[in-house]
Amino acid sequence: MSLEILVIICIVLFFGLTVFLIVRSERKGRGTKLQISRSLGFTPLEPSPELAQKISQLYENLRKTQPDKNGDIYRSYAVQGQIGGV
Repeated sequence: MSLEILVIICIVLFFGLTVFLIVRSERKGRGTKLQISRSLGFTPLEPSPELAQKISQLYENLRKTQPDKNGDIYRSYAVQGQIGGV
Protein backbone atom coordinates (compact mmCIF):
# COMPACT_ATOMS: atom_id res chain seq x y z
CA MET A 1 0.00 0.00 0.00
CA SER A 2 2.75 2.48 0.82
CA LEU A 3 4.48 1.71 -2.50
CA GLU A 4 1.31 2.69 -4.36
CA ILE A 5 1.07 5.96 -2.47
CA LEU A 6 4.76 6.65 -3.14
CA VAL A 7 4.24 6.07 -6.88
CA ILE A 8 1.23 8.41 -6.92
CA ILE A 9 3.18 11.09 -5.06
CA CYS A 10 6.08 10.75 -7.51
CA ILE A 11 3.75 11.12 -10.48
CA VAL A 12 2.09 14.21 -8.97
CA LEU A 13 5.48 15.73 -8.19
CA PHE A 14 6.69 15.01 -11.73
CA PHE A 15 3.70 16.79 -13.28
CA GLY A 16 4.02 19.66 -10.80
CA LEU A 17 7.70 20.08 -11.65
CA THR A 18 6.85 20.01 -15.36
CA VAL A 19 4.24 22.76 -14.98
CA PHE A 20 6.64 24.81 -12.86
CA LEU A 21 9.40 24.56 -15.46
CA ILE A 22 7.05 25.50 -18.29
CA VAL A 23 5.78 28.58 -16.43
CA ARG A 24 9.32 29.65 -15.53
CA SER A 25 10.46 29.22 -19.12
CA GLU A 26 7.55 31.31 -20.42
CA ARG A 27 8.28 34.10 -17.94
CA LYS A 28 11.95 34.06 -18.87
CA GLY A 29 11.04 34.23 -22.58
CA ARG A 30 8.72 37.16 -22.00
CA GLY A 31 11.44 38.95 -20.06
CA THR A 32 13.90 38.40 -22.90
CA LYS A 33 11.41 39.69 -25.48
CA LEU A 34 10.69 42.73 -23.32
CA GLN A 35 14.40 43.43 -22.93
CA ILE A 36 14.99 43.14 -26.69
CA SER A 37 12.07 45.45 -27.49
CA ARG A 38 13.30 48.00 -24.95
CA SER A 39 16.80 47.88 -26.42
CA LEU A 40 15.25 48.67 -29.81
CA GLY A 41 13.54 51.73 -28.35
CA PHE A 42 10.02 50.39 -27.82
CA THR A 43 8.17 51.05 -24.60
CA PRO A 44 5.14 49.15 -23.34
CA LEU A 45 1.88 51.09 -23.34
CA GLU A 46 -0.99 50.65 -20.97
CA PRO A 47 -4.21 51.24 -22.90
CA SER A 48 -6.46 53.87 -21.45
CA PRO A 49 -10.15 53.06 -20.92
CA GLU A 50 -11.06 55.79 -23.39
CA LEU A 51 -8.90 54.26 -26.10
CA ALA A 52 -10.32 50.79 -25.45
CA GLN A 53 -13.86 52.19 -25.69
CA LYS A 54 -13.11 53.94 -29.00
CA ILE A 55 -11.61 50.77 -30.48
CA SER A 56 -14.57 48.66 -29.40
CA GLN A 57 -16.99 51.20 -30.89
CA LEU A 58 -15.07 51.19 -34.17
CA TYR A 59 -15.19 47.41 -34.28
CA GLU A 60 -18.93 47.35 -33.56
CA ASN A 61 -19.59 49.94 -36.26
CA LEU A 62 -17.47 48.03 -38.75
CA ARG A 63 -19.37 44.79 -38.08
CA LYS A 64 -22.71 46.57 -38.50
CA THR A 65 -21.86 48.28 -41.79
CA GLN A 66 -20.07 45.44 -43.61
CA PRO A 67 -22.03 42.37 -44.64
CA ASP A 68 -20.62 38.97 -43.81
CA LYS A 69 -18.44 38.12 -46.80
CA ASN A 70 -17.86 34.55 -45.65
CA GLY A 71 -21.50 33.49 -45.75
CA ASP A 72 -20.88 30.85 -48.42
CA ILE A 73 -17.77 29.39 -46.88
CA TYR A 74 -19.31 25.92 -46.51
CA ARG A 75 -20.51 25.64 -50.07
CA SER A 76 -18.54 23.51 -52.49
CA TYR A 77 -19.31 22.60 -56.04
CA ALA A 78 -18.68 19.44 -58.00
CA VAL A 79 -18.84 18.87 -61.73
CA GLN A 80 -22.42 17.61 -61.50
CA GLY A 81 -23.69 20.33 -59.19
CA GLN A 82 -23.70 21.63 -55.69
CA ILE A 83 -22.71 19.38 -52.78
CA GLY A 84 -23.78 20.51 -49.32
CA GLY A 85 -23.98 24.17 -48.68
CA VAL A 86 -25.57 26.86 -46.68
